[in-house]
Amino acid sequence: MKKIDLVYILGNGSRWRNNEIRYSLRSVEKNLNIGKIFIVGEYPSWITGAIHIPAADIDKNKQINARAKYLVAAKDKRISEDFILMNDDFFILKPIQAIPYYSRGTIEHMMNQHPTKGGYYYNSLKDTKEVLNEMGVVFPIDFEIHAPIIFNKDKLISTIEMIGTKKAYSFRSCYGNLQNVEAKKTIDFKAANLAEFTYQTNRSPAYLSITDSLVAAPEFRNWIRRTFPNPSKYETDRGLGSDILPGGPMCSLKYYVKKTFIYFGKTHCIGEIIPCEVMDEIRNNPNMKDVWEFK
Repeated sequence: MKKIDLVYILGNGSRWRNNEIRYSLRSVEKNLNIGKIFIVGEYPSWITGAIHIPAADIDKNKQINARAKYLVAAKDKRISEDFILMNDDFFILKPIQAIPYYSRGTIEHMMNQHPTKGGYYYNSLKDTKEVLNEMGVVFPIDFEIHAPIIFNKDKLISTIEMIGTKKAYSFRSCYGNLQNVEAKKTIDFKAANLAEFTYQTNRSPAYLSITDSLVAAPEFRNWIRRTFPNPSKYETDRGLGSDILPGGPMCSLKYYVKKTFIYFGKTHCIGEIIPCEVMDEIRNNPNMKDVWEFK
């Protein structure tokens, strides 16, 4: 039986010089039996053995960019009809025989749980719920779990044709609901800070997803090096680049827009999370002290 292929989508925004995908590849090699690996988007110079499919980011919105890269993968004849979608910040922590579909409950429930009821992610959930309601899905399920997921190429293309390409919908949820996927309910595998990282590792999950904030913590970097110490066959530098420290501004807390403001031509609306690089610049600006708050 032909092995299923695995696809990474990769942008150019890594603050750890792409060490996220380095350790992700190590986790895949150790714990998952797959066919070929494809990387759609950027391709770090030290990677070998994966098939590169160039794809530029077409929009400022990362969800729209991701969906465009899914479509590139779905139209590439070299990739298996069913493939595993993997993000560079996902790690497989245990040997995996099968990859189930996961949900967090209904989209409406997730919207009700959102801390600010605003920002791009909340609006994505809202838009997704509305478009699925219009298509007859009365209580759409939320599939936005931070873990690998299996896409079928024909169903992926069909889903995109149904929802269009203009809005930043939550694509996993569109796919899961419109393709009648049965999902197992679970707690998400994402850790945004050390407290969440401790919780995740204590529950001994099959997967872990991380953020830039967690990468900034030496405790996490020491853990990932201990967990996956051996370079994979995909590393031409024999793991030497893994010693690079994260660069650029890092946020240990999440900063939210308290009052809508414009910064270098970009509008930041109430409830949105302020990007680290913006927060790093405005933090000590006395004229902007009333536009943000941290939680």
